[in-house]
Amino acid sequence: MNSMPSWILSKTMTIVLMIPLVSAYSFSLDLYIPLVPTIQEEFGVSIQKMQLTNSLFMLTCGVAQLIFGPLSDHYGRRKILFFSLILSIIANTTCFYATSFDVFLSGKILQAVGSCGAYLSCFATIRDLYDDPDTSTEMFSYLNVANSTSAIIAPSIGTVIGVYFGWQWIFFALLLYALFSMSSSYAFFHETTPAEKPSKKRNVLNEYRIIFSHINYQVFTLPAALGISSFFAYYSISPYLYQQTFGLSEGLYSILFGSCGLTFFFSSYFCGRLVKQKGITNTLILGLSIHGIGCVLMIASTLLAGTYQLVLMHLSVLLVIFGSALMVSAGIGGTMSPFSHVAGSAFAMISCYKFGLCYILGELAVMLYDTTIVPLAIMLLSINLIAASIVYIYRGSLVLKAVSQTTDMTKVMSDITDDIL
Repeated sequence: MNSMPSWILSKTMTIVLMIPLVSAYSFSLDLYIPLVPTIQEEFGVSIQKMQLTNSLFMLTCGVAQLIFGPLSDHYGRRKILFFSLILSIIANTTCFYATSFDVFLSGKILQAVGSCGAYLSCFATIRDLYDDPDTSTEMFSYLNVANSTSAIIAPSIGTVIGVYFGWQWIFFALLLYALFSMSSSYAFFHETTPAEKPSKKRNVLNEYRIIFSHINYQVFTLPAALGISSFFAYYSISPYLYQQTFGLSEGLYSILFGSCGLTFFFSSYFCGRLVKQKGITNTLILGLSIHGIGCVLMIASTLLAGTYQLVLMHLSVLLVIFGSALMVSAGIGGTMSPFSHVAGSAFAMISCYKFGLCYILGELAVMLYDTTIVPLAIMLLSINLIAASIVYIYRGSLVLKAVSQTTDMTKVMSDITDDIL
């Protein structure tokens, strides 16, 4: 563990502090998901155009990570965190007062920038504090629990707010949420950036090239990205699938969507314990296996009709999400393992990949949507098989220990590349 006397919180209190910060981006999506068809109708736009509020949110998160990553390594996690929270306050105010779709979309994009900055600051801080990859992976899994908690409770909360006050008040609630996060962070979130900060003159693009070419990034990041993208692609079509195809109410849809978050919650918690017993790679393989089985059952559900189809389809979705949570936590932990002194940049690269794939799969899910879940299942299963093949082929070449801060990173990467080739 790094010597950082300024951070006095225990592991448990660290997670408690970071829960509202990490879950800001998921709350920004999950609170208003049941009301997406209502907002779409009020602004008079198509399903595809309304999807931009979600897909551009994810794309912006990915791009912003590449900017915030090196900035947090140099200027510190705390400064980036507070800048991000200020942006979140401005963004939610914009969405609250929006009277046109374009203004609303602009607010959502700004909201993405603020959310991802807080998200990155927390994950980079965990990497600063915990050098051991198994310990950091355990902590990452507990942070993912925060995101799953959002999916459990946010849709129902959003439905109540929307029904009684109007959808705009969802963003007023998010404004209060950002103010609360800023207050708690001001009191307890201290700086953890390593004393030996990267040089001002460092070549950030070269640093990203080194991270990108590392075997851990090449192997672990696709499964992690697929895990979160599976949830997002399902999220993108779920209000239409459940409310229009199956005729469910907003309230019942919120309950079913919440069960997905509950599944992610338990799986993330289970992952933290599983990694200690089985290791990162075996946990990842288990996640891919469960995810793949769920995709097959999604397709099989269309052989049934009515309520039976709905039940099997939703159970298969829960199976996919259970596997996804294992893939996300193990994938992030495995990727970040060698990058102790540039944790911000490393996590930025992971997040860019992850959010970029969310954007692509979210757009494809809506584009291919035919009132069934089959196109989504085929798409996810195809990528699952690719990711599983890569993990199987290169599992013996992975680096699951931290590279010393005094080590010449370029030399280490070169040696690893030579060994692989």
